Amino acid sequence: MPAVRLNELIKLLELDHLSDEDMVNAQRNNLLNSSAPTPSVETLLHALIPYKFVDHTHSDAILSISDQKNSKEIISKVYGNDALFIPYIMPGFILAKKARAYLEKNPKCKLMILDKHGILLLVTLQIHHIAQ
Repeated sequence: MPAVRLNELIKLLELDHLSDEDMVNAQRNNLLNSSAPTPSVETLLHALIPYKFVDHTHSDAILSISDQKNSKEIISKVYGNDALFIPYIMPGFILAKKARAYLEKNPKCKLMILDKHGILLLVTLQIHHIAQ
């Protein structure tokens, strides 16, 4: 992911609406290197999550659960209160805003599972510390 000015992107959270085109323009305007590739549509999701490290994957194991009709119940049974379940929302501004709102209501969760999308591991420690 290209380097961006996170503080500027986080300010976008104050908006009620942001079109995909305006979101991409805001991301491009906040690149640290103007010749870098355009940031992912998931950049805001990562920027608006108040954790130092966000590990976001689209693992087959999680997708095999989150693609089920009763995915919310399965995830609750498997992960309990450690996981925050986010119903499917197309990646972009709305997903980032909804995810932030869910996190504010559930600040102790360790995982965010995006229905039919993937998983985010939410940590304040570097990954090599987790492995220990």
